[in-house]
Parts: sequence; C-alpha cells; structure tokens
Amino acid sequence: MKHRKLPGTISYTGSNKQATTITQTRLESTQTSKNSTHIDVDEKQKSWINVVGFLDTTKIKNLCEALSVSPLVIEDILNIKERIKLEQHSNHLFLVIKYAYLEASHIKHDYFSVLLFDHLIITFFEHKTPITDDLEARLKLKNSQIQSNDINYFLYVLLDMVTDDCLSTLDIIEQRLERIEFNLLELKKVDQVTLYDTRKQLVYLRNIGTQLTQIIPTLLKTTFSADSLVYNYMQDVVDHNQLLTNKSTTLNDNISHILDVYLNTMSHKMNEIMTTLTIFSAIFIPLSFLAGVFGMNFTNFPILTNPNALLYFVIVCFSLPVIMIFYFKHKRWF
Repeated sequence: MKHRKLPGTISYTGSNKQATTITQTRLESTQTSKNSTHIDVDEKQKSWINVVGFLDTTKIKNLCEALSVSPLVIEDILNIKERIKLEQHSNHLFLVIKYAYLEASHIKHDYFSVLLFDHLIITFFEHKTPITDDLEARLKLKNSQIQSNDINYFLYVLLDMVTDDCLSTLDIIEQRLERIEFNLLELKKVDQVTLYDTRKQLVYLRNIGTQLTQIIPTLLKTTFSADSLVYNYMQDVVDHNQLLTNKSTTLNDNISHILDVYLNTMSHKMNEIMTTLTIFSAIFIPLSFLAGVFGMNFTNFPILTNPNALLYFVIVCFSLPVIMIFYFKHKRWF
C-alpha cells in the first residue's frame, strides 16, 4: 500500500546520492567572495546561496526556516517531480524550473528551484550541473553584470541559461529529424525507436516553453519595474520561450508527417509484394489445371496416344504465362 504523507512533510523524492553542500557567494560591485563554512542569511548585501545535493534534508530545512520559508515550499524544493511554477509569498518568490541540456551528445532532463528575496537568491540543485559551473565562471569575470545589477538580474541570467540550453537541445533534435527524413527518402527505412524518443523530447521541451511563457509575464508584473533593464531582458526570454514552444510544435508535427510517409511507403511496398504474389498465383492456376487434367487416369484419352502430345503440352504451358503477362501489362496491373 502506498504511504500517504501529510502536507508539509519534508522528504527527498529522488535517488541521487550526492552529499548536500551549501555555499554562499557575496555579489559585491568590485569582487565576489565564496564561503561554505558560515552562511549568513541576515546580511543586506547581495548574495547567492547555492545548495547542491538533497541528501541532508535537515540542513536544507534549517536554512529555509531561518528565512521563514513555508514547510510546503520546502516540501516542493525536495520534490524533483514538481511541475514548473511560480509562487508569491510575503517576503520571497519561489520558482520551480525544469529544463533539458546536452551532455556528451545525450539529452538530459534536470530540475532546480529558486528562492528570491530582496538581496538574496537561493538555488537548489539535486546535483552539480553545467549551470552552476557557468554561473561561477561568469562571476569570475571582471566587471560582471551580475555584480553591477540588482539581484533580479541574477534570476534573469538563470532563466536565460535554461532557455538557451533548451534551444540548443532543440537544434540537436532538429538535426536528428533531418537524418531520419533522409533515411526515409533515400533508404526507405526509419528507426521507430529513435522517432518515438524524439517525439517525447519535443513534448517535454514544448511543455517547458509553454509554462515559462506563462509564468514569466506574471513575474514581470509583480517583481520588475517596467522601465528597468532587467524587464526588457526578461521580455527577450519570453520571446525565446515562445520560439521554443512554436518550433517544438512544428517539429512534432513533422514527426507525424514522417510517420505518415513511412506508413504509406510500407503500405505501398506491401501492395507491390502482394501484386507480385498474385501474378505468380494467376499464372500457375491454369498450369495446375492442365497438370490435373492430363494427370487423370481416363481409359479413353486420345491425345495421350499422340506422338507429339508432350510437345503440345509444353508449348501450351509456356505460351499461357507469356500471354497472361502481356495481358496484365496491357491492363497495367503491374
């Protein structure tokens, strides 16, 4: 029997065994400093706290409770099957993000969540990902815009990176579809397993684009000033997610067309095979009839006593198929 947990029950729903690490990076205008031994959640300076690994739920719970985060939000942070969403709370915003990215030519799906405060942003990753590496690399750059802008810009960078990863994944899927179309047109065959897997990837990407397109405008209305730089950047992210949605839908339709062409090709090929078999059957029906007649044991069968009977029989047997083939050709039956 499935165990039903009470709302707000804090438990990790995944299976990743990476140990929980919490690091804090102070985002000052001139430099960044990283600290993993002492986490200060009360400071008023811009700061990024990055949590990687969900094994130690107590450590994550203590961090969130220090910032008055609801147990329901903590439960959603540790639930890797949560949908993409945006929640507004009294002192913070909570976002759940899903995305796809490429790793060694393989498409990976991932999840992370974000808590956004006035001067603080906290990210929760189930394991170390390329996004965290890219963020740390950007922070090392001299005069990074993450340092010179407010904390909302950091959120924009996260959403922009997610969208770029999804679009890059979509480009790879498009190339795969082009190869599938080539194989269909040139080789008359399709790897159906690859085709169905590609369709699932496209549905996943389309859902991401659709949901981000829905939540980002809400985020713009509630969090960002219309005349701010980040507002305009976020509008660009919305446009890219609309592109992601539209392109995923178009490619998904292309898969339907590929399947239709493939099924039609297979049906046509089967019809050709059946036509060939039918012609062979039609040719041998009269020959079988003749063989049956001449094989009967009649006592009075004059033609059998004719010295040229065998020759006549052979001529008839060879003439009938030739006449029938010419007749079928004339009727354009093959």
